[in-house]
Amino acid sequence: MHNPQCLAETHLRADQSMLRIKICGITRISDALDTVDAGADAIGLNFYPESKRYVTPATAQQIVAAVGDSVACVGVFVNSPASEVNSIAETLGLDWVQLHGNEPPEFLIQIGEKLKVLRVYRVGPEGMAPVIADLAACESAGKLPNAILIDSAVPGEYGGTGQKVSELFLARDKINSSDLFSSLPVILAGGLTPENVAESILQSRPDGVDVASGVESAPGIKDPALIKSFVTEARQALG
Repeated sequence: MHNPQCLAETHLRADQSMLRIKICGITRISDALDTVDAGADAIGLNFYPESKRYVTPATAQQIVAAVGDSVACVGVFVNSPASEVNSIAETLGLDWVQLHGNEPPEFLIQIGEKLKVLRVYRVGPEGMAPVIADLAACESAGKLPNAILIDSAVPGEYGGTGQKVSELFLARDKINSSDLFSSLPVILAGGLTPENVAESILQSRPDGVDVASGVESAPGIKDPALIKSFVTEARQALG
């Protein structure tokens, strides 16, 4: 297993002043190493076969081996059986699993106890109310995620769209108070780029940020200069 402090207790705290950075949709060893060099905290490996950033478990294993303990490794799954999620995570030694589909609340209790769960919510015009309702359902089912990721809602798509989430729903002083919501680290995704990540952080005050298309030259092909710029801008936004 990678050092869990890479993304867990040390990096993804519910401390509003802390920001951590995940580069998602890594498909090549070179891109993973560029991410490490840039100072990011985590990489995302997409195991959804229909994604433009899909990576086979065999290739992912090579990437995980290449980065070692330098970053946390997050497996991205979309409506995969729990047995498949657990098997891939255990084989590769992943630190986190990111549930990016329509997995029901009771799905979380089927995930291995040693794994951290990052649950994704796609936010549309209805705002954060469905997120809070689902978290309550997760609690009732017996397990809350360890963190949540807020992405933009695009019909038929599961992330990586480049569409930005409205900060109206995310700034914590604008969200209806919820103990469940406020107790969990919130990761912001959706349309982030080196040009807008600092402003988005200052407006939304997330605990972390996640980017895929915003640091690419083509789907699944990262641009090292964009990665470096994104990480630098995000860090500077902490003040």
